Amino acid sequence: MPYFLVIIFITFSFSSIHPIHEKIQFSIDEKVNSNFGYSPENDGDSQSSNINMKAMLYSAILPGSGEYSMGYTNRGYLFLGIEAIAVGTWYIFNQKGLDTQDKYRAYADEHWSLDRWFYDYSKWKGTPADSIFINFDDEYYPDIWDDSHHLNFSVNGNSFSSNSDEFMTFYINNELDDETMAEIFFEEDNVIIIEKDHHYYENIGKYDHFYAGWEDNESLDLVVKELGGEYIAMSPYKKLYREIWNDSNDYYRIASFALSSMVANHFASMMDVLILSKLNNNKITNLTAKTYFSPINPYGVGGIKLSFNWN
Repeated sequence: MPYFLVIIFITFSFSSIHPIHEKIQFSIDEKVNSNFGYSPENDGDSQSSNINMKAMLYSAILPGSGEYSMGYTNRGYLFLGIEAIAVGTWYIFNQKGLDTQDKYRAYADEHWSLDRWFYDYSKWKGTPADSIFINFDDEYYPDIWDDSHHLNFSVNGNSFSSNSDEFMTFYINNELDDETMAEIFFEEDNVIIIEKDHHYYENIGKYDHFYAGWEDNESLDLVVKELGGEYIAMSPYKKLYREIWNDSNDYYRIASFALSSMVANHFASMMDVLILSKLNNNKITNLTAKTYFSPINPYGVGGIKLSFNWN
């Protein structure tokens, strides 16, 4: 039953499709029954000349249950098995991602600090190491507030973003570029709350602008990325942090793939029920499916449009 294999193949390939900028379309212009040479006696004993909407609803809720209700038990078990594997994979790797996320956040809280970032930010200015931090367009060592990436925090209820004019004034007036003054400020009765969201943990590990906050920033090492030749300021603590961060992202990526497979499996099971409902009477002609590009979807797929004709 080749067409059934195509349905199963869609389940896996849809969830790993790469970004596209044009519609992908495939058409089956001949009648499905004659094209694939299907014989209902080989699998199941239920025949219908109409679309079995109840079975399609079953498959939409639980893949394979629609096929099972129509008497196609082998098909039902297969789709259900794919669903079980996908759900199990999603749960395991999503949990691994969460656990590793907790690990890298705890590590960052221990080894990166806001006050150190304040007073150590300019320590490489005018040294041979400043080439890592300067803006190559004008060879300018940017001020701590001169960057598109930023951290958000509040002091005694007053909110600041580290790339704002308000922060610049706050930073200069309190002389936070001086280690002694910064430590006094942080040790006083000031209530300082850092917004430790996803962007915070991403910024401190990804961008050199925040390198000074690492506890071992004296162990500065220059790393050159293989792709693009970009300079990266690295230290042992930052390196380990990035490794834990990448592990978490890898786990989440697998979980996302499994989730996409689940969606595709529901769709494939519904289409299988639809085709089974019409196949025995040569009803289906010109079956067409299209996927549409979406710029906000990491896989580039915004949706699927299925159209078909029957007599």
